Amino acid sequence: MKGGRLSGPALAYIAGASIVAIAVAVIRWHSEIDGNVVLFGVIAGLGMLAHAYPVQGFRHQAYQVTLPFIVIAAATFSTPELVAFIVLIHLAEQVRLRRRLYIQWFNVCDYYLSAAAAAAVYQRAAQLLPDDAFGYLAGLCLRPPQPCAVGRRALVRPRPFAACLRALPVRVAGC
Repeated sequence: MKGGRLSGPALAYIAGASIVAIAVAVIRWHSEIDGNVVLFGVIAGLGMLAHAYPVQGFRHQAYQVTLPFIVIAAATFSTPELVAFIVLIHLAEQVRLRRRLYIQWFNVCDYYLSAAAAAAVYQRAAQLLPDDAFGYLAGLCLRPPQPCAVGRRALVRPRPFAACLRALPVRVAGC
């Protein structure tokens, strides 16, 4: 970067990411689900805090803990809510850090594309499972642990998650 200007390939990369993100948002906008304002407010508020204030680690490392909020947003938000969520978490970060705007714009596009891909995978997986599969899985995994006798001690071990998946009425890949 000379004189504060981006190189041609960097501009092309940012422009390409922007075009793809906008196109995906427009395409997803047509298949909407109803939004929940309270859920949006809580998740967006917590996501903004998590994104603007990363957890400080050792030797000047910082870890953003925004991912769980992005996953929840991708699974439950409509497209306008998902776009607003991604923009809001980056606005909160921008207010605190004052990064260059093209960096934040690229981050918004990148985060949105990742969240939209996760939403598409989640929604397709939810369509493939039977109606009661999530409740059935939760019931299997949350039932009281089975005691296991080892020598004179009786150990209680939780049911492994893979065993819960194998017990589903449909076959899940990898189990």
